[in-house]
Amino acid sequence: MGERKQRTVTREELFEQVWQTPMTQLAKEYGVSDVGLAKVCKRMEVPRPPRGYWRKLEVGRAPSKPKLKPLTKHGIDSVVITPVADSYPTSAAPTSMASPHIFRLHLFWIFINSE
Repeated sequence: MGERKQRTVTREELFEQVWQTPMTQLAKEYGVSDVGLAKVCKRMEVPRPPRGYWRKLEVGRAPSKPKLKPLTKHGIDSVVITPVADSYPTSAAPTSMASPHIFRLHLFWIFINSE
């Protein structure tokens, strides 16, 4: 797989992407987990499709897409998303149960410090 790069995304861009592409697929494009991307959406106050949305869409019964509400003072308007490692190099194999979380924390460090 090619090298993934950091991507800056605005709240409006993420909103459109989340309603056009399932979270699992969109998360792969960003190089993060779907849970991590959901946390980004929550922090950016981006509403996500409800459970079962994509299946309902296939049969023409999906609920309508909501409007993007104005950002509150606690939300953020843009963020830099850094892909997490796909796997560990042999020389850096985790030695404890806590080690696998090191790469995932990098995403949120950038996320919290972006302004």
